[in-house]
Amino acid sequence: MKQLTAEQSATAIRFLHQHGRPLDQSLYAFEFKDGSADAVLKELTAFQNPDGGFGHALEADVRLADSSVIATTVALQTLREVNADASNPLVIGAVNYLLDTLDRDTLAWSFVPPNVSDAPHAPWWNPEDPPTGFTANPGAEIVAHFHHYASLVPTDLLTRLTDAAMTHLHSLSGDRMHDVFCYEWIRKTDAVPQELRAEVLSQTRPLIHETIVTDPAKWTGYCTHPLDVIDSPDSPYHDTFKDAVALNLDWLIDNQQPDGSWTPPWSWGPEGSEAWAQAKRDWEGHIIVKQLIRFRAFGRLKM
Repeated sequence: MKQLTAEQSATAIRFLHQHGRPLDQSLYAFEFKDGSADAVLKELTAFQNPDGGFGHALEADVRLADSSVIATTVALQTLREVNADASNPLVIGAVNYLLDTLDRDTLAWSFVPPNVSDAPHAPWWNPEDPPTGFTANPGAEIVAHFHHYASLVPTDLLTRLTDAAMTHLHSLSGDRMHDVFCYEWIRKTDAVPQELRAEVLSQTRPLIHETIVTDPAKWTGYCTHPLDVIDSPDSPYHDTFKDAVALNLDWLIDNQQPDGSWTPPWSWGPEGSEAWAQAKRDWEGHIIVKQLIRFRAFGRLKM
């Protein structure tokens, strides 16, 4: 079984320490070196604004300092990774920001604020007309975070949002990359009632079959790798995609760059853009931590 060698791991970690954000360095220390959650929270604080939301390029393709829904969901992912509870001021601010930016008539969020173009950003984060109804992305993920921090969310609103998420799930079909990612947050959130988690599992199985790309020739492009959904051998989808997961792990090991990084399969900005160059570095540090966690989960990591 192919392993990420100790030398490859060391090269990746060296890149992270030389070029990665302090936040990702602290997450690596938390995951692998007995680093503290407080150190992660300290770094995350730099991305929060007075309105409780997060910005400052926490989502590296949105370089705006002002808060956005997309950056705030990234913050909540990190907060949950280090087990921050509902009494944490970062959590309280993030949840309140999402409550404040929710259109309570349509039960929809806009990913980015209207002034997103005040700073460099990827073209797919251009402001659009507000959604006219609940959307899986980011709605389903936010519903999962709201269940996890349910003491901060009005009960009647959480019920409405959960009902909307489950109703919307039944309308989906075909390749639903980001929708699947968002519903996976519901499936994996213990605070969500078990019967709803089981329903998500049942409904997303066919979507996952349509969404996961198993052909290695396509993995250099922007697509859903097996490991994007199946993050450990305990995944309920692992047995179905076991061979594809093993091949995906081999492919990632073989496609580590000489400098230790993994290149994101997208780009934006004009050639030589300083904004994209910095965003790329930010992503590379983030991806290194994610890949090391994946390799560890599947017994493929030597350090």
